[in-house]
Amino acid sequence: MRVTCCTFLFVAFFAHAAFAAEVREIQLHDGSIITGEIVSFHGGVYTVRSESLGSIDIEESKINTIRMSSSHTAADEHARSGREGNKTREQIQDMKTHMMEDADIMEIIQSLQNDPDVQKLLSDPEAMKAIQSGDLAAILSNPAIKKLLEKPEVQEIKNKMNK
Repeated sequence: MRVTCCTFLFVAFFAHAAFAAEVREIQLHDGSIITGEIVSFHGGVYTVRSESLGSIDIEESKINTIRMSSSHTAADEHARSGREGNKTREQIQDMKTHMMEDADIMEIIQSLQNDPDVQKLLSDPEAMKAIQSGDLAAILSNPAIKKLLEKPEVQEIKNKMNK
């Protein structure tokens, strides 16, 4: 059961991270707003790809909020999600299958199942809600998730998934 929960956690996290290329508005503490795709988050720094600014790094401490871009209306999102929904579900299923069929990845996941940080995350309703809903801002700002992402074992899973 624990292995299944851990596998779900990693599939959910990596799937949402992989499909994070949605346009976001990032409001800084100084009031300025940067619009772009969040490419990565590492060491307290977001890498954002913006049409007007190119690829830039923004320290987490300078960010007030991250939200969906207001240029996407609810109708646009609904239409887009309908078209892309099946494709995304297929890609997530492919990721899950890849993880489940890769003995090295499953060995890493099994080794993490009793890790105190993983157990803490699995029992944190707020973190699990963020992962399940795909709330990238909440996922990337959650301290327990940040701590977990820094673990060498999780980095190894990520590297194996990117091959």
